[in-house]
Parts: sequence; C-alpha cells; structure tokens
Amino acid sequence: ERTRFDVLLPAQSTALPAREAVESALPPPGNGELIPVVDDEESIRRVLANALGRHNYRVRMAADGAEAAAVFAQHATEVKLVIADIDMPYLDGITLTKVLRNMYPEIKVLLSSGLTSPQPESRNAELAALNVGAVLAKPYTVASVLATVHRVLASP
Repeated sequence: ERTRFDVLLPAQSTALPAREAVESALPPPGNGELIPVVDDEESIRRVLANALGRHNYRVRMAADGAEAAAVFAQHATEVKLVIADIDMPYLDGITLTKVLRNMYPEIKVLLSSGLTSPQPESRNAELAALNVGAVLAKPYTVASVLATVHRVLASP
C-alpha cells in the first residue's frame, strides 16, 4: 500500500524566481573590507568565509582567539570588522574582543553564540560594556550575517 501526500502552496500574484528573491533581500556587496572570521568549528568558518567572499569581502580565518590575535596583529590597519564566536576554547570571543580593543580601540566586532539558553546577566552586562556591533544567535542565515555585517560596518 502506498501513502500519498498532497502539498498545497498558496499562489503568489507577484512571483519572483527564487534566486532573484534571495538576491534582492541581500545588502549591497562589500568594498573589499578585510574581515577575520574566528570560530572553533571549521564548517562555520568555511561557510562564513565563502559567503563573505562572494559578497566582495576579504576574509582571514582563525580557529581560536589566539590565532585571531596573530592574524589581527599582521593586518591591524586593514581589518574593518572581526566576526568571532563567543564560546571557544583557549581564548573566547569576549576575551578576544578585550585584547583587540586594547590594541585598536575602534575595531568593530560582531560576536556569535550557539548557546540556546538565556545568557547570565553578568555576560549580558559584559557584552553591553564591550559595545559590540551585534551578537548573532546560531544558527543564522547567510542573509542575516551579510545584513548584520553591512549594518555594523556602516555604523559610526
């Protein structure tokens, strides 16, 4: 005996091809800004690097905060934004932000976190005090990352 499923989708009067719909939702491309991507999960680093690269950003990848600090030291005058995971071994995103801000107080930082439970008040206060551009909750979409990167880079 076979099971049959009927999938009914609502009609859309102004249908866009899928690719055009996605592209129209994306912010304008970057201007070659250098963005280190710091995450202990290689798959996340690669996806972010590919998405940012396709959107006209230059990317350097780092597996942890210590590696990111070395990348930053080599390219400090070129780096426009750092994207870092909050929860990493050795040197987490919050500590990395403090280290980078000691070297370059105006550096823009976008942090991400895969923690689904509410953050302790102490961590929220610490993030607020660091004045990071944004905190992205994982999982996130490429479109949301690109929009956030664009917004943070455009901020004063």
